Amino acid sequence: TVVQTLTGLVMSPGSVTLAAGATRAFVLAGTDQFGTAMATLPAATWTATAGAVTPLGIYTAPTVGTTATVTATLGGLSA
Repeated sequence: TVVQTLTGLVMSPGSVTLAAGATRAFVLAGTDQFGTAMATLPAATWTATAGAVTPLGIYTAPTVGTTATVTATLGGLSA
């Protein structure tokens, strides 16, 4: 039996424009060492340069218009 190892991480959507205070869910997809999609992923660490993001990837834009970057980190990979 071979244990899947996370080697690729992609976040969707890749880019989005939101109104001030609006929310958007981001979703992660991972691939293993063979390029096969992983059915489940462990919890990621989410961060945002402006606004707020929950541990489940739900982002809330700041109330003042600005550009922000949302990042998910998991297993040494970032998306």
